Amino acid sequence: MTDSKKASSNYRPEIQGIRTIGALLVAAFHIWGGRVSGGVDVFFVISGFLITGSLYREIKRTQTINVIAFWGRIAKRITPMACVILALTLVAALLWMPQSRQQGLLSEVIYSAVHLENIKLMMSSVDYLARDEAPSPVQQFWALSVQVQFYAVWPFLLLGIAIAAKRLRVFTSAYIVGLAALLIVSLGYSITQTNLNPSPTYFNTLARVWEFALGGMLAIALPYLNLPAALRLVAGWVGLAMVVSCGFLVPASAHYPGYVALWPTLGAVLIIVSGGGGVRFGADHILASKPLVALGEISFSFYLWHWPILVFFLIVDGQTQLGLVAGLSVIAIALCGAYATHRWFEQPVQQSSIGRSNPWHVHAMAVGLALPIVAASAVWYKWNDVQERRQSAALEQMMRRYPGGSQPISLAKAIKPGVPLHPTVSEARNAPADFCSQEKGEQGIVTCIHGVIEGYQKTIALVGGSQVEQWLPALEALASAQKWKIVVLAESDCSSCDVWSEAMHDAVLKLHPNVVFTVATSQRMQQSEAREAIPGSYLTQWKKLADNSITAIALRHTPSMGEDVLDCVEVNLHDIAKCAIPRWRLFDEIDPVSKLSPKPRNVRFIDLTDRFCDEQLCLPVGGNVLVYRDARHMTPEYARTLARRLGQRMQQVRPDLFLSNALEELGSDYPGGSMPMAVERAVKPNVPVYPRAAAVKYKHPNFCQQNETEAEVLTCVYGEVKNPFKTIALVGGSHAEHWLPALERLAHEYKWKIVAVTKSACQYSTEVESVPSCTQWNRDVHDVVRRINPDVVFTTSTRRRSRVGGLIEYIPNGYLAHWKRLEGDNISVIAVRDSARTRPDAPDCMEANLRDISKCAVPRSELFDEVDPTSMLSPKPANVNFIDLTDRFCDEKLCLPVGGNVLVFRDTHHITIEYSRTLAMPLGERMKQVRPDLFPAKAQPSSGQQKDPSASQ
Repeated sequence: MTDSKKASSNYRPEIQGIRTIGALLVAAFHIWGGRVSGGVDVFFVISGFLITGSLYREIKRTQTINVIAFWGRIAKRITPMACVILALTLVAALLWMPQSRQQGLLSEVIYSAVHLENIKLMMSSVDYLARDEAPSPVQQFWALSVQVQFYAVWPFLLLGIAIAAKRLRVFTSAYIVGLAALLIVSLGYSITQTNLNPSPTYFNTLARVWEFALGGMLAIALPYLNLPAALRLVAGWVGLAMVVSCGFLVPASAHYPGYVALWPTLGAVLIIVSGGGGVRFGADHILASKPLVALGEISFSFYLWHWPILVFFLIVDGQTQLGLVAGLSVIAIALCGAYATHRWFEQPVQQSSIGRSNPWHVHAMAVGLALPIVAASAVWYKWNDVQERRQSAALEQMMRRYPGGSQPISLAKAIKPGVPLHPTVSEARNAPADFCSQEKGEQGIVTCIHGVIEGYQKTIALVGGSQVEQWLPALEALASAQKWKIVVLAESDCSSCDVWSEAMHDAVLKLHPNVVFTVATSQRMQQSEAREAIPGSYLTQWKKLADNSITAIALRHTPSMGEDVLDCVEVNLHDIAKCAIPRWRLFDEIDPVSKLSPKPRNVRFIDLTDRFCDEQLCLPVGGNVLVYRDARHMTPEYARTLARRLGQRMQQVRPDLFLSNALEELGSDYPGGSMPMAVERAVKPNVPVYPRAAAVKYKHPNFCQQNETEAEVLTCVYGEVKNPFKTIALVGGSHAEHWLPALERLAHEYKWKIVAVTKSACQYSTEVESVPSCTQWNRDVHDVVRRINPDVVFTTSTRRRSRVGGLIEYIPNGYLAHWKRLEGDNISVIAVRDSARTRPDAPDCMEANLRDISKCAVPRSELFDEVDPTSMLSPKPANVNFIDLTDRFCDEKLCLPVGGNVLVFRDTHHITIEYSRTLAMPLGERMKQVRPDLFPAKAQPSSGQQKDPSASQ
């Protein structure tokens, strides 16, 4: 009984040692590992153990709990330190944080101050388009928020069990049974939700309650455990090994928490069971040593300190990961800060008389500390918002100074000196979605119509993933003059939904557009390497389109920059090449379409890669227009600047789609993606980049794009709705969707109907996806496209993956399978090469390097292969035409975050609406090259200008 009594002692020094180990593991894996350490789970078990034990003893002693006093003790413990960290973080943000990231921080500071940061992160984690955001310096407050929510309800739960125990005339067993039931329910919920939707579940308090319940059960049962010394010895060391090894053994790909979190939590239980002294050579002796106990006293402070120090280290140093020396420096500074604030702030407050006579005084103190932080953050947020709105309004008046993708991309032309990027980085991150006309289709399909709704001559269907839909702004720019009705069959932020379900296929057939606008190639990313290819699903869909006498224009995929380019662009506007990606990493030297044999008879291929990449680089800016709104998707602004270029290419391949020679541009200062990407013209001096990043971050072109968790196929119709000349189905994920602004511009010009059918985080592919809703969406989308019956399905053609045989890009077999299925329904496809990506720090980079935007570029070779994988596709799908617009994101060497003075990306891989619109011309040109039937006979995409020598079949 001696050991048992020691084990039940209220003070357990080894617990402080466990806290130290947990805090150091969290910091180490945050700095170097990038994986789950299990340290936070250990914290939750310890909190459940200590708090339940304390409240349980109070109930036994007084038959109740003084909830107000309990909350006061908690507030006195955590509020002072939390408020100090939040205040210091605000000061650091004022000194070092780029303006484009301040709004996100200020919002999270408010949530953290009221202990709802985990709710904020849950909301962000379900937004696919927000996932590329750089982590906030207060993100670590999610764990504290979960604990405070636990503290808020736990007393009432224990009181409820006490009432039941009294009626049943049991006590201890009632608590064990009650907490066990809660553990089982919460753990079951955690396992289920982690499998279905792991990102928000990680921050969900309901999925973490079982960890507190586990610690609570241990607190009640521990006094009755009388384990042999040998067993306790083994349990202690095994438990310590489990806790320490969690971060090393749990793979980065594992969904967390779920059942995986049992590993560190059970390890913590074994350590606590083994403790209490009385066992020689036990793990508790090490954990109860003076150094670890001393560090345990400041572990809470250290946990709060380490994360903002790490984030600001990365911001100031301009890095995405720290080395050994820098990482150790972060830990050392965090320990010093934790000791100082604990010694001279936290401890004095703890030892003060506040709350001893009246617990409400502590609550008043907590409100008094938190309120100024909330107020300051709210005022600062409002001030930034007002300033951003003013600057955005001024930039909108200057849109015609942003050529964007209307000219080939190059470092020389990516940014205009003295001209702000369009959109700005912060606009690219925070802009709301555009509105679109909706048409309710069969099987729950909602279409978005762009371009000319009444009196249209041609209908163009955009079908595929987000790589297809991002071309809508360019197509829409062409729609008016060409009397196009553009029907987009795509769902929001669905980067991987490139496989058509039967429902989508049927929708395309029913719509029977003049052309299906889609992508021809795809890239698969694995460990930052990829290979360009034409997915087999693309060929299948094109074949089905052909079988139903539906033609397609397939674009070579736009380059994916791989990281959030906005931060880089913001810091390196003066050297945009720093944000570029080598072209060879994103594109093959030869377009895979050129190697496709036999080529699908109903598909025309367009290559606009010169609007993303020059000969060496893929750039995130083209013609002063931001090319990307994230790593993979064009900004609508850049897409619009591609209208003329797209119109020219489309007219070459489908002259029947065109009625007019007129192709809209933003203007000479903002060519955006209307010209090939080049560093020298990415940013224009003394001309602001358009649009502002803050205005486009959450602005994606398809209003009714399906979210990540739902499987229903939604469609939105754009362009000419009633009498389209052609119908284009935009199908796929967000990389298809960010082409919508360009397509929509073309739709206005050529009277296309664009039906967007896109889904977030979901490729248009028959290959099994990790997210069940994506797999189901792909099963259903084909019928939808078949019912639309577009003239062409517009989608993406390539993805990126780990370098295989020296190649980065590839065409997934799932793409080819969809195309083959479309071919069976006589529906043609235009598949565009996947767009570029940009650096995660691009906005910060652009802010500091507008005069040298190449500093924010990503080497083209990191994003594109030298040859478009669609050119190597053999046999090529008969119903698919491939388009390559990588030159609108990258020049020959770099992929820029700004092109033609227009902001290319709103995050790491999504194109801004503004840049997408500038891509309308090159997109139209390349579509015409492969599908001239989409264009009215008299239409001339070149708008009377000299033919672009870079146009290719």
